[in-house]
Amino acid sequence: MRAQLALYFSCVASTPTLINHAVVLDAGGELLSWLQPQSTAYAQFLDRSLVWFYNGTVPLDPQTGLPYYYVHGQYPKVDQETVPARQVAWGVEGALAVWAFNGDRRALEEMAAPFAGYVASFNGTAPSPFAWAGAAFACGNPEELVFRGYNQSRLNGNGSGDGYMILEPDKAADAGLAYATLYQVTGGAGWLAAALSAADALVGNMVRAPDATHSPWPFRVHAPTGAVLEYYGANVWPALRLFDALADVARVGGAGLVPRAADYAAAREAALAWALTFPLANMNWQGQWEDMIIETTVPTNVNSYQPCKAASYLLDRREAAAPNWRNLTGALLDYVWRVYIVEYSSPRDPPIQWGAPAVAEQTFDRNKMGIHTAHWAAVAARYANETGNATLAALASRALNWATYTLQVDNTSLVCNGDMNDWFPIHAVLPAYFTAAIAAAPQWSAPNQSHVYRSTSPLVDVAYAPARVAYATYDPAATVWAVLHAVPAAVTAGGVPLPRVPPGGAGGAPQGWWSAAPVAGAWGGTVVAVTVHTEGAGGGVEISLPPGPAPG
Repeated sequence: MRAQLALYFSCVASTPTLINHAVVLDAGGELLSWLQPQSTAYAQFLDRSLVWFYNGTVPLDPQTGLPYYYVHGQYPKVDQETVPARQVAWGVEGALAVWAFNGDRRALEEMAAPFAGYVASFNGTAPSPFAWAGAAFACGNPEELVFRGYNQSRLNGNGSGDGYMILEPDKAADAGLAYATLYQVTGGAGWLAAALSAADALVGNMVRAPDATHSPWPFRVHAPTGAVLEYYGANVWPALRLFDALADVARVGGAGLVPRAADYAAAREAALAWALTFPLANMNWQGQWEDMIIETTVPTNVNSYQPCKAASYLLDRREAAAPNWRNLTGALLDYVWRVYIVEYSSPRDPPIQWGAPAVAEQTFDRNKMGIHTAHWAAVAARYANETGNATLAALASRALNWATYTLQVDNTSLVCNGDMNDWFPIHAVLPAYFTAAIAAAPQWSAPNQSHVYRSTSPLVDVAYAPARVAYATYDPAATVWAVLHAVPAAVTAGGVPLPRVPPGGAGGAPQGWWSAAPVAGAWGGTVVAVTVHTEGAGGGVEISLPPGPAPG
C-alpha cells in the first residue's frame, strides 16, 4: 500500500499544470487545449467564455446589491479598483464576438449593454462643466456606485492608480467606441449621444503639437480642469477607431447625425501621423494600465498591449493607415516577440511553454497572461495569413491553446499563474481575440459547424439554422468572414442572388461570395471558408446550406 501511494504521488507531482489545469500535450510534446477534443476546443471556449456573466453565478456585492463586476475590478479579490471604461469597451467587444459566433445575445443584453449604460450616465462619466465632460472615468473605488477615479492610498499605499477625479483619455476613447458600436448595432440614440460626447472631449482637449514625449492625448488628466499628470500615452488606437466609427455613421446614416465629422477626421489624421512618426518608429509603447504608478518624469513601463492594438489597426485599415502597413505590422510582431515573449521571461514563466509562446504584459508586471497571449495570437494569425508564414500560424495556434487554460471549470477566467483572480474586462474580451484569429485561419474552426467570425461592419442581426446562416450588417457595404459546414448552395443579399466570384471579385463585380472547396481541419474533419462581400445591397444576407448541424 505504501509503495502504491508513493507511485501515485510521484505521478501527480510530475504532471505539469497551467492555471489550475493539467497540461494536455500532443504526441510531439506540444501544447493542446485542456478543452477536448482539440478539434472543437476553440468552439467550446467561445460557447463557454462569457456564460459566467449571465447564468446566475455572478455573485452580488453585499454592500450594493449589484453584480460584483459593477463595483469591483476582479473576483474574488475585493480591494482592487474598478475599471469601468475598459469594462465597457472590452465587454461590448467580447459580447459581440460571441453573438456573431453562435447567435447568443445574452452576454450583450444582460452584461455588456446594461453596464455600458450605467457608465454612460452620471455614474461613470465626467459631467459638464468639466474640461473633460463626456469622457468616461477609467477607475473607481471598490463598492462605490459613482466612478470618479481611484484613491491612490487604497492600493498598497504606493501611489498606484489614477487618483480622485483623474481619468485616462485613451480609456474614454475606448468607451466612446463601444457606445458608437452599440448605436450601430441597436440604433439607440442615447448610444450615439454618448459616443459624440466622448469624441468631443477628445477633440477639445487634443495636444496641438505632440512630440516624442507628449502624445496627442495625455495618459492621465484631472477631469475638472484638464491639468495633466502624465503627458505620454501611446494608445491612440481607440480614438482612431472611434473617429472611424463616427465617420461610418455619418456616411451610412447621414451627415446630420455627426455634426463635427470634419473635426473628428482632422483629429484622426493628426493622431495617426503622430503614431507613424513616434511609437511606430521608436516602439515607445507606454502609458496603459490603470493600476500602475504615476510617472511624472520619463515613463519607463512599456507594455505589449499597445503594439498588438497598433498591428490590428494596420491589418484592418491597410493602405488607408500606412502605405507600408505590412512592414510595420511585421516589425510590431518582432518587437512583441523579442521583449514580451523572450526578454520578459523567467524560469517559472519561460518564453515558450510546451511549444506555445506566452506573452507578458509590461515592464512592471512580467507574468505571462492569457489575454496578451491570445491578443498576440490573433495578430500573428492574421499576419501569417497575409504572408503565408506557416511557422508563425502554428505558433499562434499553440498560443491560443495556452490562452484556453485561463477558462476554469466553473466558467470563471483567471489571469495567469501569478494572478489567480478573474479580472472582469480581461475575461470579457478574450473571445474577440479567438474569433479574429480563426477568421484568418479557418482550419482552426470546429468541423461540421457554421460560424461567423469577422465583419468589417458590426452585425445588427445574426441567426443560425441547420441549413441556413443569416446576418445583416450596419453598413450594407461590408465583408464578412465565415466558416461553414458545407459549401453554400446559394447566397442572397436582400433576396437577390449574389454571384460566386474568385477571391477579390471578378471583372469588377461590386459584390459576391467566394468559397474554397472543403479543406481539412487542423485537428480532423473538414471546414469550408466563405467570404461574402456586399456593396450597398438592401436587406440582410442569407447563406443557404445543405442540411447540417446548427452551431454549438
